[in-house]
Amino acid sequence: MKINSGWFKKGEASWNKNKPFIKIRGKNHWNYKGIKDKEQKCQFCGKSFRELNSIVRKYCSKNCFNQTISEHLKKIGLKPPSQKNKIMSKKQKNKISIANKIAYQNPELRKAISKRLLGKPQFHQRGEKCNFWKGGVSKINGDIRFSLEYKNWRRAVFQRDNYTCQNCNQKGGYLEADHIKPFAYFSELRLEVSNGRTLCKPCHRKTNTFGERVKKLYENTNYKTL
Repeated sequence: MKINSGWFKKGEASWNKNKPFIKIRGKNHWNYKGIKDKEQKCQFCGKSFRELNSIVRKYCSKNCFNQTISEHLKKIGLKPPSQKNKIMSKKQKNKISIANKIAYQNPELRKAISKRLLGKPQFHQRGEKCNFWKGGVSKINGDIRFSLEYKNWRRAVFQRDNYTCQNCNQKGGYLEADHIKPFAYFSELRLEVSNGRTLCKPCHRKTNTFGERVKKLYENTNYKTL
């Protein structure tokens, strides 16, 4: 019960407390005059964008805002803040890891990343720079065969031969790129497309240079394996 203006008895409340008036908001409000927006111009890139009259923005995006700050700091003689050596708490790290895991579940994002990195060797993740580095345990053979250059060589051989076995003319299926001059004895020809040929698995096994047979061919020669 209301006693004085703006005062109520203890334990009583106004009838409209904690009750939002959704029915009279926006278009339903009696004083609604429509959304009014105006064209604004970004002070960094000059791109035009539209925003509400009540909101004044100088930049079209957060990226333009950050670049403006970094350029201003450079003019003054200060370095822009870097996120590389930033010390984060465990809560922040967990939030970032969870967000990345959810984001990478999106197949469209994964395809976009793979297209962007296709055919580009990642030198910053090789050798000692790789997080799986164990002090040089793997052999040179494995390093070359699992490298991006070797994958590109295989693809080039298959495309040149139109994905057709050069012995039995089988097209498609399980194909292998064979070195005409053996991989182990001719290191300078390992990534030469002219030294490769497309063979199916049965035809590849019949060659004189498959498996242990190559050692019998070159055991009495001066060639050394690498």
